[in-house]
Amino acid sequence: MACCCSNQVEPEKEDDENEELEGPFENRSCTDVIFLIAFIICICGMIGLFGYGLVEGNPNRFIRGYDVSGDICGQQNDKNLVSGSSGKNLENNKTLYIDFVRTAVISNNNYYSDLAARLSLPVPSGLTIQASQTVNYCITGGTSSTSSTGSIQSTTASSVTTTAVANSTASTVSSTVARRKREIDERNTTAVWKTSKVLSPGGGILDLVLHGKHLCKYCVEQCPQNFFKFLSRCMPTIVQQKDASEQGEDFLQSIARDVEATGKEILLICFIAIVLSIGITVAFRIFSQIIVYAIIGLVIFSLLTATIILWVIWAVKNKNYNAQQQEGYVAPDQSSFFGRLSTASSKNEVTYYLIGAIIATVVLVVILIILLVLRKRIKLVIQLFKEAGKAIHAMPLLVLLPLGTVILQAIIAALWIFATLWIESVGKPAVGSYGFVIYDKWEGIAWLRWFHLFGLLWMEAFIVAGQHMAVSGAVAGWYFSKDKSSVGVQTILMSIYRLIRFHLGTIAFGSLVIAIIQLIRIILKTIEHIAKSQTGRDNRLSKLFVSLLNCIECCLACFERAIKYLSVNAYIETAIYGYNFCHAATKAFQLLASNALRVAAINSVGTFVLFLGKIIVVLLTLFIAVQIIEVKSETEYIQHSWAPVIIGVFFAYITVHSFISVYSITIDTIFLCFCEDCNRNDGIDRPYYMSKGLMEFAENSKKALALLEKRTEHENDDEKQILKIQSNEDLQRKGSFDSCH
Repeated sequence: MACCCSNQVEPEKEDDENEELEGPFENRSCTDVIFLIAFIICICGMIGLFGYGLVEGNPNRFIRGYDVSGDICGQQNDKNLVSGSSGKNLENNKTLYIDFVRTAVISNNNYYSDLAARLSLPVPSGLTIQASQTVNYCITGGTSSTSSTGSIQSTTASSVTTTAVANSTASTVSSTVARRKREIDERNTTAVWKTSKVLSPGGGILDLVLHGKHLCKYCVEQCPQNFFKFLSRCMPTIVQQKDASEQGEDFLQSIARDVEATGKEILLICFIAIVLSIGITVAFRIFSQIIVYAIIGLVIFSLLTATIILWVIWAVKNKNYNAQQQEGYVAPDQSSFFGRLSTASSKNEVTYYLIGAIIATVVLVVILIILLVLRKRIKLVIQLFKEAGKAIHAMPLLVLLPLGTVILQAIIAALWIFATLWIESVGKPAVGSYGFVIYDKWEGIAWLRWFHLFGLLWMEAFIVAGQHMAVSGAVAGWYFSKDKSSVGVQTILMSIYRLIRFHLGTIAFGSLVIAIIQLIRIILKTIEHIAKSQTGRDNRLSKLFVSLLNCIECCLACFERAIKYLSVNAYIETAIYGYNFCHAATKAFQLLASNALRVAAINSVGTFVLFLGKIIVVLLTLFIAVQIIEVKSETEYIQHSWAPVIIGVFFAYITVHSFISVYSITIDTIFLCFCEDCNRNDGIDRPYYMSKGLMEFAENSKKALALLEKRTEHENDDEKQILKIQSNEDLQRKGSFDSCH
């Protein structure tokens, strides 16, 4: 079967049932080559886009910010062609300050007047700034021309907005009055930040600070009072959620100092997380039966208890409500909990408890029926956990593959962010509103942004798909190996080799489908955000549109999960047989559909057990980390004790997720191998590859087990016979040696 423009794979017989399967097929060819070519073209396009950013962009426009002349803070600037005040030396002025009071004066429109009135901000009246003087007024607060020396006077907290008022009255103001005006203006400027909607209805503080194209902004040596430096911008202290003792200190530096002081403790916490992760995988293998049945018992007990409590409360409240309708009713004591609980305030309250009790009863009955139907499949889940533990024990290096995946994803994300800074800084200087210099972007850059984002989604999904296929190939090799002791590192390396040599196109195809769905979801989320910000709250049509978008997003989220699950199983089929993606997905779907009840048991019970394992490791690490840091705090001052704890817990989650993800893929692979084994072999004429524990769930389980025991006895007899012959030969040699002497 060939599909989707991919090469055919040998052997191509129907279900390959006529060939003996002794591990993944070695006779295979490249699959889905066209999608690998498309993936390479996409990467080349992203590299070309990055090159365009290197040539036309400057990330310092984002990192340091630029003033209304287009000059970047903290460096010597070249003169641009659109602003006569550009080309300033701002090496000492490394922080960008946004002056909202001067912005209000320059704009001089009703919006800012109303905003000032609502916030009680005294905007200088009667001051008109000519269009040719707006840049100079913004930077210096005056209306005269700037110096031609190419440098700007250092602007600090003492000259933020005072000079604007002083020049507007054209008089000399005493130092006392100037200081008082400065304090008022600083408070007013800080108050503007609290609105978070200075320029646009949907604008936030972060957006204003990072962009603010039409705001009055200039570079300063130091931030004014009630402002602190953050990302080379002056941010108001009201944004900084810290104690007063921390306001004069860099928040990130204090955290870095605490992390450095607790370095050994963090390493100890990380080591404990690794030990706990290993311990949970060992527990899954040894105590899987106890864990699964304990969880099922806990769920049944919880539902049963909740159902009984709801019925009892309903009965008590119903009796109380009926008693209230008769004369001589005495209300229960409301000071006690049971008195308040047994009192019914209305008929609706009684009805609500009745509905809740009925729903709880129905849920309990449904779950009991499901467990009754899946009782044998639950035993299969337990056995799969044991088999997965054996596979990982035989190939312990499998747990390192997810760690490599995380590292690769982090590197790609970092490179993507670095490239994004260059791409987003692309633009040519142009004169915008009020004569302020802005950097105009090419109109097509908006479409290139989506392409750049799509490339990131595709690459991240591609790496995850590679991990799935590498693990699946190794586990399939272990399953179909008759001599399990021969399985080890070479099995993992062969799986990675087959992936790189033959099936990069297949994982490119599968990851492309997932990336497209994710991109559509992001686009819909963007449209929803725009619709919410640009439509009124009382617009029913807009609410209906947003609700429709939410429904579509929900459906796409479910569809994405289904595609991811099907893709993982398709990669397993490809790892075993070498199929292309379409053929592998079709084969996997057929196997899953024909074993629907088994799949339901694995995806419900098995997934919940794995999730519970993650929670246990993370919570245990959190508890131990808190105790370790508390002990450290007794001997050394730690300002932010939560910082090392969060680092340790985050590492614990990454570690346990790596172990559990391998365990999950291993379970899925063993299950599909089990299904393939049942379809290809009968356990009699064609022996099973599965273990004795899994044979109990095959169709000819009794005959197969009996035959396996006979074969085992014959093998043991043959071994004994061989040992006996070797022993006789040794005795004969020894007798010959003695007779010679």
